Amino acid sequence: MTEKIYHYCTTNEVSTIVTNLLIAFDKEDWSSDAALTSLLNILRKENEVLTKGLKLVKGSVSSKDLQEMDEFADKSFVCVKQFLWANTYELDDKKAEDAREVWNVFDKHDLNMHRKSYEYQMAMSKALIENLAEPELKRKMGSLTGVENRFNKFVSASEALRLSFLEAQKNAAEVEKVVAPSVQKRMVRKIVNEQLLTYLDGVVIALPEKYAPILEICAEHIEGANTKARSRKTRNKNEFVELETE
Repeated sequence: MTEKIYHYCTTNEVSTIVTNLLIAFDKEDWSSDAALTSLLNILRKENEVLTKGLKLVKGSVSSKDLQEMDEFADKSFVCVKQFLWANTYELDDKKAEDAREVWNVFDKHDLNMHRKSYEYQMAMSKALIENLAEPELKRKMGSLTGVENRFNKFVSASEALRLSFLEAQKNAAEVEKVVAPSVQKRMVRKIVNEQLLTYLDGVVIALPEKYAPILEICAEHIEGANTKARSRKTRNKNEFVELETE
């Protein structure tokens, strides 16, 4: 009896095993075997669902990534705000006056926007950036010490946060439409273990010349992944024992 996919195999490992099995099967014509063809079609469909789920999870912006970008945008805003405030005390009266005028624009867009929600912060940042693009205000800000380059960094950080937030929302909506990879892994593994391998183990007895080669390929892929999974389990178990005895 062919070795089954070990339950400790990760979702990625199961997906890789099944993808490789399907590639191997595609190299031969199995159309004369209706039962096997049906099984392969079911397995292919379920593996596509698994692969899609894995791609969404892997490609999505994590809450940690979003939080880090938010913190960077917050720091950029506070930084430009502090430099701008310092310019209001310039010894050059004209610079101080320009700084106060620019400061008033910041004030109208909430000097504490960085403490609010993502949506509010992004809306205020966008409005602030658009208003300060007005030529005269832009000229005055450019005359201030250390403000313009820090404002440009704030603009870049705000745009990065906006794009990441939109991507996170898009991914969240997409993830809701697919089966969780951990759940789908069990489905795919069950099809291979309980249906495909069981079927092949049966027909290989009657027609070894036709089914033995593909069954051997299946065994190689499964045994390779199982060996890694068992090694990982043993290693984790040993590490746990060491922690308990320390």
